[in-house]
Amino acid sequence: MPSMQRTRPPSGWGLIGGSGFAGSTPGPAILAAEGARLAAILSRDPREARRALRWMSGWDLAQRYAGPWLANKLRYSRLACRLDALRRLGMLAHRRVTVVDDPERFLADPEVEAVWVASPPYLHAEQVIAALERGKHVLCEKPLATTPAEARAMIEAARRAGRRLAVGYHMRQHPAHRALWRACRDGALGRIESFRATLHFRHPDPRPWHRIKALSGGWAVCEAGTHLVDLALWFLEGAVVAVEAELSNAAWGFETDDRARVTIRFEGGAVADLDISAAAEAPGQWFEVAGTEGRARCVETMFGQAGTLRRAARDGAEQVEPVPPVDPYKLQVESFVAALRGDPEALVVSAEVGLKNLEIIERARGW
Repeated sequence: MPSMQRTRPPSGWGLIGGSGFAGSTPGPAILAAEGARLAAILSRDPREARRALRWMSGWDLAQRYAGPWLANKLRYSRLACRLDALRRLGMLAHRRVTVVDDPERFLADPEVEAVWVASPPYLHAEQVIAALERGKHVLCEKPLATTPAEARAMIEAARRAGRRLAVGYHMRQHPAHRALWRACRDGALGRIESFRATLHFRHPDPRPWHRIKALSGGWAVCEAGTHLVDLALWFLEGAVVAVEAELSNAAWGFETDDRARVTIRFEGGAVADLDISAAAEAPGQWFEVAGTEGRARCVETMFGQAGTLRRAARDGAEQVEPVPPVDPYKLQVESFVAALRGDPEALVVSAEVGLKNLEIIERARGW
C-alpha cells in the first residue's frame, strides 16, 4: 500500500497596514496565494482594517468562483460602489483573521510565520527589526528603508535572528519579465548595452508621508523609482560606476520630488536611463532592454495588467506579442512561501539587493 503524504498547512501571514495600498494589494495577494493564509492584520485603525478585510475577501471570492470579468464588474461598476457589493460578499467568506492595533499582540500571534510590512517607508526599519526579533520571516515592501544605514541595520537583525528578510520588488515575478531576463542571459539579444524605462502616473491622493523627504526617502526617485532601479540591476551586470540624476518638484510643489530622471552607468559600459513621474500619466509605463543583436520592450506590464512584448532583431522588423494579465503580488507571496519551504529555485529578492538599490538612490537624490 502506498504511503500517505501529509500536506503541509498553509503558511500563516501577518499584514502590517490595514487600508490604502496594504488593503488593496498585499492583502488580496495573500488571500489568493497558494500555500498562504492571512492570519492577522496590524492597523492603527482596526475598524477600517476590518472594512478592508471584507473588501479583500469579497474580491477573492469573486475572483475564485466567478472569474475576473465579474470580479472587475463588482469592483468598478457604479452599482457595486453604491451597494458596497464586495464588502457584502466578503461577509460570506468567514475569514478567520485577527485584526489588532497592538504590535506586541500582533507579533506574539503563533499563527503568524511571515510578516508583510506594507507601511510607509519611514516605518519599515522599526517594524521589520521588531518582527525579526520575534522570530518572524519578513517580506518588506519597497523601498527597503529610507536610508542605506537603516537597511544595513535590518540586514544585521535578520542575520542575528536567523530569519529571511526579502524586499517586495514584484516586477521580477512577472512571467514575461522572467522569460525576457532568461533570454538575455542566454544571449538572445547579444551583449546587453542599455536598459531604458519609464514609469509615469498621476497619484490621486498624495499622503503626507509622500510629501516629506525624511518620511519617503524621496517620492519619484525613491518610493516609485526604486522599482526601475531594481529592474536595471536585474538586467544589467557589473558594478555601478556612476549615478547622475535630475529631480524636480514643479508639478506638486512638495518638499519631495515628483519627477526624476536617473542615469546609472555600469562597469563594462552598460547604461540605464530611468524616467519617473508622479504627476503625469503619459507616456505610461514600459521598459526596454537593448543588446548588440536586438532589443525587447515590455509595455504596460509592470503591475500585472495586460500589455505587449515587442521584440526586434538588429535591422529586423518588430514582432508584437500580447502579454496576458497576471497578479505578480500573488506570485511574490507564493515564491516567498516556497523559499521558506526550502525550494532553491524560488525567486526572492534579498535585502542585500534592496540595500544596493538604496545606495544608488542616495547617490541620485544627493541628500
